[in-house]
Amino acid sequence: MSSQTYDAIKRRPVVGVMTGSLHTENSSKIGAAISKSFKEEDVDVRLYQGLDAKRYLDAGVYLDKGFDYHYYSLFGYSKFDEPDILIISFGTISAVVDPLSLEEFLSRLPDVPVVLMEDDTEIENGINVTIDNYQGMKACIEHLLDVHGYRDILFVSGPRAVPDACIRLKAFQDCMIEHGIDISQDSIVYGDFTENITHLIEEALMAHGIPEAIACANDDMAKAVYRVVKAHGLTPGKDIAVTGFDNIPTSAYMKPPLSTVYQNFYDVSKMAVRKALSYLQNDGEFTTCKLSAEFLPRESCGCCEADSTDEDQDELPFSDKVEGQRIIDHLKVDNILSSLLIRNLFTEEITMSGFFENLGRQIALMNTRRSYICLLGEPQKIDEHDKMFTPETLYMHLYQDGVQILSYGEDDAPVIYPGGLAKYSTRDEKVEMATFLLFYGDIHYGIFCVELDTSQMLFYYTLSLEIGSSLRYLYLALDQKKTLQVLSEKNQILDYTASHDNLTGYLNRAGVMSDSFEYIHSFKKRTHFVAVMGDLDHLKQINDTFGHDAGDDAICTAAKALAYALPEGSPLGRTGGDEFTCLFSCGEDGTVEIEEFKKKVCNYCEKENDEGGRPYYIGVSLGCYEFMPGEEIDLPAMLKLADRELYEAKKSRRENVIRA
Repeated sequence: MSSQTYDAIKRRPVVGVMTGSLHTENSSKIGAAISKSFKEEDVDVRLYQGLDAKRYLDAGVYLDKGFDYHYYSLFGYSKFDEPDILIISFGTISAVVDPLSLEEFLSRLPDVPVVLMEDDTEIENGINVTIDNYQGMKACIEHLLDVHGYRDILFVSGPRAVPDACIRLKAFQDCMIEHGIDISQDSIVYGDFTENITHLIEEALMAHGIPEAIACANDDMAKAVYRVVKAHGLTPGKDIAVTGFDNIPTSAYMKPPLSTVYQNFYDVSKMAVRKALSYLQNDGEFTTCKLSAEFLPRESCGCCEADSTDEDQDELPFSDKVEGQRIIDHLKVDNILSSLLIRNLFTEEITMSGFFENLGRQIALMNTRRSYICLLGEPQKIDEHDKMFTPETLYMHLYQDGVQILSYGEDDAPVIYPGGLAKYSTRDEKVEMATFLLFYGDIHYGIFCVELDTSQMLFYYTLSLEIGSSLRYLYLALDQKKTLQVLSEKNQILDYTASHDNLTGYLNRAGVMSDSFEYIHSFKKRTHFVAVMGDLDHLKQINDTFGHDAGDDAICTAAKALAYALPEGSPLGRTGGDEFTCLFSCGEDGTVEIEEFKKKVCNYCEKENDEGGRPYYIGVSLGCYEFMPGEEIDLPAMLKLADRELYEAKKSRRENVIRA
């Protein structure tokens, strides 16, 4: 994309939307409602929904605690998208184990205006859009006290540090005190805003006993209360009153329908969108807003009797059942596709670029409009102290736009700095993209960004988990490949050291014997060969007169003289202090004369003697024996015969190699 085009496109505002887990109904509804409200507006939307699958699945299922470590890190990646404003549903985000404070959370985000949902905390450069949590919960407790006359009420609160949970708890406490009712220590249970708190409810009933009513700070936790009281043989609404808060869509279809505090997710979300647009349009209406919350009495608090038994009561209307089944069937297909996708990512010659090219093609086959994957320079291990890890830079390894695939390896991946993803995520038309974390256990890899509809969030979240698992195996495979490469290089060094002479760089005794046999076998039968034994003339005299450095120089020069005279590929080795062994082919009829070889050696030495400026002469005595191997090759015997020829040749060498 050219800079001119990018600058023109970038005029469209970018809104970052942050909510809690897409597995809980209230945060999913908020995310979907905000997305729907922006459909008609000329803005780009970036979705960040928390990834706390561990808590969602934590019903007797073991998952590595690393899931919780990664929960907050997703939101910090918004700094790479360069948003103009953020809408943050902090109530749904902070409802996790060991939540971050709002101040710390905001400090890790881009320094842009914020529309803060479900939190009354005043912040700089931001406004609040909330419901009246206090009055809504107080209306619920007053209904239990005044209408039904209950006095023994067990309250299931949310996490201690979550603002809206604290406000709802205070409403309960104030209302009980106003009615002159003491609150015992075991009258309050601190849940986590999910329905996976069955054990906490069981423990509370054991400590407190069966109360007249159980008031829950949200509807998800009320689901757990339903399961526990039914397991005790009690019926909600008849034997014990149960209430919730939020009025999530399924609350009206629980058995019996749940009495709850009504907050209109769509109205709250629409107001947050309106406030964000007001800021972007600079029309002066960027002000805090609080919406009312209404208590909705249903059968679970004992207000009215059911007209039908539990056995014949439908949980959902027929149209909702059909739609729900359609979604389930679609998810089944998507999950199968994502599993099959991962199977095709690895090849025998694994490379990072090849892995992401395969991944991009598979994602494109799933009709994904556009996606990209950015990784850290190195995978990062996250522990319990790194609640919101955010890197300074990222590296783009995959960009998929329809069928166009760009993949990068470790050395050529483009560097992405904060704000650098804007040019990848912007188009001429409006864009809605979601960002997902890539991790495995406590190892953090980076992010997966996808252009999508909010109805596809769960599928792409599942796919991001699959990709995270695949990245673990990719890095293991790459590490293994590097290890094998290092071992191969070390083995080559060891092989070279074992078969080569350290001084000359040519073969040693073992190496020249091994290579000679391979050399002979590489020719046709009836080929003639010459076994050569060579000896540097008067090495001892050179060493004694000029030192061992001069002797080493003479040995190396002699080796070069032999290499110069030998046909290419012929084995040559130093097999003793001043002794050399070599072998060369002279064709099927022995047409390459031995004397020609000797003459080349002699000429090389004479040239060195004329031009080298040494105070001594270089001379090499040669013993050559021509042979044609039979079925069995007795190379040592051939070399022994060549050595006899060397003995004779030494008789005609110089008597003295020292120059006058």
